Amino acid sequence: MRNKLLIPFCLISVVVICLAFLYSQKHTSAPVPQADGENVVEYKIGASDVAFDDSYKEKMSLFNKDLADYYNTHRYENGIITEYGTMFDMFRDAEVTVKDVINEYGTDISEDIINNTELLLLRTEDVAKVLERSEQGKELVPFTAFNTKDGYYISSDGFEGEVIDAEKFKALRLMYSFSHGNVVNPKKGSEDYNAIMQAVAFPSPYDVKHIAHDDRYAVVVVGSLEDTSDIREYALTNNGSKWTVIKKDMEKDGNSKQEINNMCPDMELGLLPVYNIANYAQIYSSEDLKDIADAVRASVSDEDKIDGDYVCGAYPFVYMEFNATGKRFIGFRDGKDEPVHFEPCADLATVIAYMKQKDDDPPVFICKFNN
Repeated sequence: MRNKLLIPFCLISVVVICLAFLYSQKHTSAPVPQADGENVVEYKIGASDVAFDDSYKEKMSLFNKDLADYYNTHRYENGIITEYGTMFDMFRDAEVTVKDVINEYGTDISEDIINNTELLLLRTEDVAKVLERSEQGKELVPFTAFNTKDGYYISSDGFEGEVIDAEKFKALRLMYSFSHGNVVNPKKGSEDYNAIMQAVAFPSPYDVKHIAHDDRYAVVVVGSLEDTSDIREYALTNNGSKWTVIKKDMEKDGNSKQEINNMCPDMELGLLPVYNIANYAQIYSSEDLKDIADAVRASVSDEDKIDGDYVCGAYPFVYMEFNATGKRFIGFRDGKDEPVHFEPCADLATVIAYMKQKDDDPPVFICKFNN
């Protein structure tokens, strides 16, 4: 049986700060190669003055082994992803560099390699395609790009290196461009909204907590209005004519951004909500929170209660909304053994403002968005 939150509550005041109920993930600082077109920043590439010879192949081979070990060690604990092909550490909010690997493994490597090598996270089959080779591999693996005056020496542990020119290097990086048009939050009832939710096929009645798309990908967080603890997250893709679910059960992923990045490395991660649902051990339904909800119900009028209510919680928050009047309450408890204290809120922005005061990344998915 699920553990229930404690019953006692009281009303407290809060300074109201207006917030938008949809807020997107901060973008990182990786380079941005993009196709030619309107409002586009060209990725800057160019040869260094290093003359490449066979002596560098052995040096890069040794470094690639250390890089592979570094990636396998830190991949999950640091949430390492690819951004436009660059190896990026979400935990440190920084690109992974040659010096990061050297500092951990004490690798003896020359300054010209340190100063002219970029660490990439790519699919083997993508690199092979650009090099017109036959190797396969859909998993993201670490590669090095050593910039020389003859071109870029692309290699990895287990993948024989090859020098390619700037145009091929640019083509490789463009495979990981997540520029697929503007990110849009479609409104309920719009053509895009209806098409995406039809593809998701979540049973009615439901409440959409988050929905965002560009021209290629979409992400949806949706919850049941019958079992409010049933909240799910989906990723979809558009083939030009219709939306199709490509990943479900994202709410179970320990790091949903990393999981979808490995599957779709060209997806704009700003499509995902800032929260990671799996970070919250349990989502509580109206049934789980019955005693707490009854106490709030006793404080409102019969008019508020005429059409039932919505109740959902994820420690340390509880959200309650009365369907007939839209009256909202947000509850918070300061500790496991503390009572839940509720605050009435005029609107959803005020609810989220209160939650943001208590937690930098609160579980706003427990709220009813009426979408």
